[in-house]
Amino acid sequence: VNAKWSQQYATIQKESARRRQALSAVRDRLRTSCAAMSVILAGKPPQRTPREEPSPSFLASAFRKVLKRHYPFLQREWQAMDTNDDGRLTFAEFLPLCRRIGFEGPLRKVFEAVARGKQWIELGDIEPELAGGQQRAEEEA
Repeated sequence: VNAKWSQQYATIQKESARRRQALSAVRDRLRTSCAAMSVILAGKPPQRTPREEPSPSFLASAFRKVLKRHYPFLQREWQAMDTNDDGRLTFAEFLPLCRRIGFEGPLRKVFEAVARGKQWIELGDIEPELAGGQQRAEEEA
């Protein structure tokens, strides 16, 4: 009985391998045909269209959303993010923050979009409604 089952199993394995090979050959021919057809129709080889760069406002908005989701009480956590306690995040402080919250993408562009031309990010750049409170805290200190 075992010999019969192993013979059937071997036959099934061979048939599966043969079908995979045939399917692979069909895929290769289809790819070649599609590429050739696009050359014929367009008169030139197919080119990949470049991905459109996201706008700075989109990048800044996406970062703010991820940051607020990760740190719902942003004002409290701001001091932990600001490692040199100057009330601002430099790019060097920004990079580890992005890693901690799992934010990926063109980080230099995101930083520039949030900072709006400055060399740092302040709490008010992320949450404008907190900007006044931060200034008052700095004046009291």
